[in-house]
This record gives sequence, structure tokens and C-alpha cells, in this order.
Amino acid sequence: MHGSNLDSLAAPSLIREEMSYWLLQPTPLLRAEVKSYYVVDVAARAMDKHELHMPDGYAELVFVFGEGYQRADLEPAAAAANMRRSYVIGGRSRSIVTCDRGRIRVIGVKLEPRSLRGLLRSPLTDYRDCTVELPDLNDRRLLALEDQLANCADPHEIAVALDRFLLARHATMNERDPIIEHLMHRIRAEYGGTLLTQAARDYGIDPRTLERRFIAWSGMSAKSYCRIVRFKLAYHAFLQRCSGCVRDADPLRGYYDQSHFIREFRFFTGTSPRQVAAQRTSASTDVTNLLLARDVSAASGAGPVRNAARL
Repeated sequence: MHGSNLDSLAAPSLIREEMSYWLLQPTPLLRAEVKSYYVVDVAARAMDKHELHMPDGYAELVFVFGEGYQRADLEPAAAAANMRRSYVIGGRSRSIVTCDRGRIRVIGVKLEPRSLRGLLRSPLTDYRDCTVELPDLNDRRLLALEDQLANCADPHEIAVALDRFLLARHATMNERDPIIEHLMHRIRAEYGGTLLTQAARDYGIDPRTLERRFIAWSGMSAKSYCRIVRFKLAYHAFLQRCSGCVRDADPLRGYYDQSHFIREFRFFTGTSPRQVAAQRTSASTDVTNLLLARDVSAASGAGPVRNAARL
């Protein structure tokens, strides 16, 4: 673990009991491809604290050091898997619950899905809702990066190492499918309410062909991506209303009615809006809420998408 004090150059973004969490920004040259870096450092004494992580539409590189942690799907409920090795995940459409059992350090990279596709030089079709360990990728570059990160002493050094690695591969990470890129922007601009059959007609593509291309570039179906974007924004509005920050925030936007919203809320959180508002939940959402606030605020200036290309 090379247990240097990670507080040396940057204050944590979040501290809870024995866990410290840093949310780091990549160099501006990578902002179109890389959403953020994060570092989780858990002290030697076991937390035995469950953390709920909701899907956000991004792909991830995850480097695991130390004793590892347990990870399980929330819905459908699944047995916990012990995560002791570094891995990648293309598209995650379900929430997961993690639990730290001992001293660990986790370093993560949140990427636009197409950037992971370019980095791995492989479609993300086989990376849907599953983790693939680094040794199974047969990619010496990522294994060398893992070794380098294991020796980093603080968040600044970690961010510099990740910037250097990703900048060297910027050209392949920046490859795009123009239609899928446009559709993802359109879904975000329309708060997840995009009619996919209409989108296929707008682009002059058979709906099944559009779906196959979307999965290959995003690691999830377009329907799942719409569902994630819609709930992500609704959940953020719900938190704003609960906190009293924005009293007119509308968590029902994009949903047929309140019952539809509550069903989706239970699917992604495992509990009801009332229990979350009262903070009577079995798992913390501190990390998810921190990431969501940064994500939504960064995208708040995005305007509507126009002039769909027929390619």
C-alpha cells in the first residue's frame, strides 16, 4: 500500500469515520474524455459501513490496493463478491452496494464510455454490467499504470500520473461515432425522455442497428442510458428539495406520475423517497451525492441539441 499520508497536498472532499475520499479533476486537455478521478483511502480499522453507488452513465477504470472490498448488485439482489484486483467496467445500469472490511486504497477514473472503448481498443458490448479484471485484458500498459499508482504518495501525484498516461493515448480515446455521440447529448438535453424510435428515424437508421452501435460505444442500451439520466436528474432535484436549497425543484420531471418515480426510486436506491429524506437507510449515499452534485452542476449550462445529422 505504500502508506503515505494522502492528506499531504490536498484536503479530502469527504471524510466519514475511517474513510477519506478525494474527487480530483483531470487536466483541461482531457475534460472532454475524462469526467473525474477519485481516491478512496480507508484506515486499518474496519468500517463495516455499506455505501450505495448509483449508475451515472460513465465507464470506469478502478485500481484496488490493500485488502479489497465487497461489492454486490442492489437489484436484483446478489451475493457479495470480494474485489481484490483492479478492473474496468464499461456500462453499469444497476446500483451496487460496497462494504470496506479493512485497510484499502481505491483509485478510480470516470470516463466517457467512448473513451474507454478507445483506450481498450475494443467495443464495449462485452462489458455490460460486469467487471473485467486488468490481467484478463492482456494490456501491459494498464498493468504498468497500476504499478505506478501503487507507489504514488498523494492525490496530486496520482492525478499527474493519470493525466500523463491518458494524454499519451488521447488520440484513440477521442475517436467517436457521430450519431451515438449526438444521441447521448440529445438524451442528456432531453432529461432522459428521448423517444428512441423517433431518434432512429431522425438519423435515418434502423432502430436495431442504432441499438447495437449504442451498446458497442457505451456499454449499455440506449433505453438504460435514458433511464439513468432521467433518474440522476430527478434524484438531484429530490435532494435539492429535501435540503430546501431549491424549493421548486421537480423530481417528477420525465416521469408519468408519482408512482412511476417511486418505482424507479426503489429500483436505484433500494428504499423509498420518504426514508431517504428522513435519512433512515441502511447504506450511505455520501459519495454518490458528492459525485452527482459535481456532475449535474457541470452540465447545467448545456443547451438543447439541434440539427440531428443523417449519417
